[in-house]
Amino acid sequence: MISDAPTTLSELVVLTVDSESYTPTTVDLAIDMAASLKTRLQALFIEDEELLRAADLPFTREIAFPSAMARVTDANIMQRSVQTIATQFKQYLGTRAQASKVPWSYDYIRGCSRDVGLVGKPDVVYTIVSQAIYHRPRYQYRRHSRKLLMIENHSPHLYKALELIVRSFRNDPIEVLWIKNDSATTEPDVVKQYPALSGKNNLTTVQLEHSQLQQVVADRNMTFDYAIMSRNESADSLNEIFKQLRCPIILVS
Repeated sequence: MISDAPTTLSELVVLTVDSESYTPTTVDLAIDMAASLKTRLQALFIEDEELLRAADLPFTREIAFPSAMARVTDANIMQRSVQTIATQFKQYLGTRAQASKVPWSYDYIRGCSRDVGLVGKPDVVYTIVSQAIYHRPRYQYRRHSRKLLMIENHSPHLYKALELIVRSFRNDPIEVLWIKNDSATTEPDVVKQYPALSGKNNLTTVQLEHSQLQQVVADRNMTFDYAIMSRNESADSLNEIFKQLRCPIILVS
């Protein structure tokens, strides 16, 4: 365990990444969340056990970019590559956290990013589980809105997460797919309570019933930049979401 900050504050934001999902943008969001709560950030870099096992198989080959040439690899070679990415992650994290005056800690562990992220603790307000992101082709990206999946649970932390993400998108058009958890929820009234959201002229929302969630996450043509939901969502629902979505997922206490 490598620790770089005292952990005396009572609440924290947790960020889990691995070698496939690390992006500076997700680190920036985690730091903004910790800064907004005036709390600490715990970053976990996950060495993917399945990736290392696959690398040790005799028929495994690594495709180099941009040459597209195949080359032999093994667990030791793959582990060194993963550790290089972990070092880059830690350096960027430290620089940004110190600039924002956010207390932080860093651990390098072996496991699965999703499984680690799903382990809830009473003091964790947000858990950001970084996942390999689906990148839209550039010619499409310029024509498409930023897309968020939000599963309502009436938590003020959920709306704060949405507000921070919307702010990070600056002037980009934003579409929020709003999954209601009961028929009484009226999304427009909720959004009006948050000036940062109600003042966004380029923000549109689409409301769906919770019964439609499975259909949404299974739709391969539906891609999101982030998904926000309660960690108290049913286990079956969470497993399906993590299985299908290719974007960072924010779990809210």
